[in-house]
Amino acid sequence: MPAISATNLSIGYKGSPIVSDINLQLHTGRIICLLGPNGAGKTTLMKTLLGRIRPVSGSVTYTQTGIEEMSAAIDHPSFFPYLSGRQNVRVASAFWGLDVDPESALDSVGIGRAAHGRKAKDYSTGMKERLELCLAMLSRPRFLFLDEPQNGLDADGMISLTETLRAYRDAGNCVVISTHLLHEIQGVPDECIVIRHGRAEQITDLTGVNIADLYGRALSAAAPVRALVTYYWSAWYFLAAVFGSVSSLLMGSWISSEANGTPITGGYSFLFTGTQPLICLALLYACDARVAKAHYGGLPYQVYFAWKPCSLRTVFRALVLIAVNLLSVLGFDAIMILTGAAMHPHLTVVLCFVVLQSLLIALVYSIIEIAVNPTAAGVVSGVLCYVWILLPGDLPDYATPYVANALRAVGLNLNGTMAPPGATGSRSPGDPVMLAPIVALSVVYVLLGRFRCKGVERK
Repeated sequence: MPAISATNLSIGYKGSPIVSDINLQLHTGRIICLLGPNGAGKTTLMKTLLGRIRPVSGSVTYTQTGIEEMSAAIDHPSFFPYLSGRQNVRVASAFWGLDVDPESALDSVGIGRAAHGRKAKDYSTGMKERLELCLAMLSRPRFLFLDEPQNGLDADGMISLTETLRAYRDAGNCVVISTHLLHEIQGVPDECIVIRHGRAEQITDLTGVNIADLYGRALSAAAPVRALVTYYWSAWYFLAAVFGSVSSLLMGSWISSEANGTPITGGYSFLFTGTQPLICLALLYACDARVAKAHYGGLPYQVYFAWKPCSLRTVFRALVLIAVNLLSVLGFDAIMILTGAAMHPHLTVVLCFVVLQSLLIALVYSIIEIAVNPTAAGVVSGVLCYVWILLPGDLPDYATPYVANALRAVGLNLNGTMAPPGATGSRSPGDPVMLAPIVALSVVYVLLGRFRCKGVERK
């Protein structure tokens, strides 16, 4: 029977899931290694199993054990830097109510002589790691969690650490470690938990398995779709954007209805020339901030900025904006019908231009993200979109092709005034002139993306 079980566990940062649907079983008498890229969620998983942070969802079950039988060296440094190694051992022993000989404890991790008369802050990196291991093992816990304990250790330190961990396992305890030093860890763990693309996989039999191959699988960028879907889909952001768009349309319809009795066309004018770019870019910025806080969705930096994830992010951005804008316009028209107003006969044309405008914003945002960074993408995209829209009303159609033609389809000029009856015709959304900006921006995106990502993929 496992001492610790995780069932349908989802862990994350401030409510944003990093790893989902974790199902693990930890037994005593085992050394378990956590593998995964930076930001994949290894440390967060350790803290969740220790009970230090709450999971987003799911549960952790403890059988014949408890939090009091666990110890960890995760938060660095986990000692008092202005005390010596011996003083740190004495303080920790007093806290646990133990009678431990500091000399023997420090000798057990190989820093007895080197630590003499020196404050812990003056230790080398390897000595600090050994001191943290010493303090974590003082209470002889059944479960010992170590976050990259091999950092800074020399060859002798690696051998000593391996022997210490094996002896601790053979005493009937469980050791959970995370590491990136693949060759040194080969042959040490009995099990591996590989975290990749927002999922965790437990491998209980490592017979004939090369750990470097498992880690390579964790770093692979071949299937980042699941991670990107996980982080770019947020129901709250999406619903807030739809609500903002519908509210904008209704406000515009009320203003226009009071002014000239044309609620539907007035709503479209208010949305397209005032709030639609702001709502779209705010949504993209919120989604990108969500991904950044989740450490690039469990993908390392060089994978996040490689060609395939960049292209997928652009596709997701376009789909999110298309969905928000289509639902907003359809929801607005549904409300107007329920209130007794007639739906405009050219609704299909308007929806097509909405799709093209969404693609335009997603491409502009993604091009600026590749050229500069995500923060600048939101600001610069907002400036560009408003410059395109808020210029004088006689601006040529090619400057704002989709907004101008969408408004013209419902009988409005670019500046929101009613168009004369003979000037309400608009181009077809399938007209080559209408598709030219999307094609041009797509070419720029591909060329810039391949150039920008080439060096990243090489790394």
